[in-house]
Amino acid sequence: MRVVFNNSDCYVYDKGFAVPFILANLVTGESADLRGAIDTGFDGDLMVDSETYERLNLRLSERPESEFPAYRTFSGTILFKSSLARVTMPGRNSMAEVITPVSGLGKILVGRRALKNLTTLLHKAERYCVGDAKIE
Repeated sequence: MRVVFNNSDCYVYDKGFAVPFILANLVTGESADLRGAIDTGFDGDLMVDSETYERLNLRLSERPESEFPAYRTFSGTILFKSSLARVTMPGRNSMAEVITPVSGLGKILVGRRALKNLTTLLHKAERYCVGDAKIE
């Protein structure tokens, strides 16, 4: 048995594991090509930095402030804005919850919920594949 990926779903390791994706605003259609670090400690879909959140006007599909999620991080518990957006990843095109810190800069991360329907193969310090793999 072996796992077969499309070559386009495999990447050379460069100081971390990052997944390319396209994030699109549901209201305006504005989109951005991004790369997010794989974060298996983050159980959500996607986190983006505050600059990307504002540039894509994700506030237009934002949850009410009273429903903003709080996550425990190394820095303590942080409150996040939350919006719904369309995400296109290798082998996946779907809706995703996108968060960004209420205050602070944030980072671009891909969490476990976004990865759950993808096959992920990480080879330490060499290459990695993320996508819709076939098992032969």
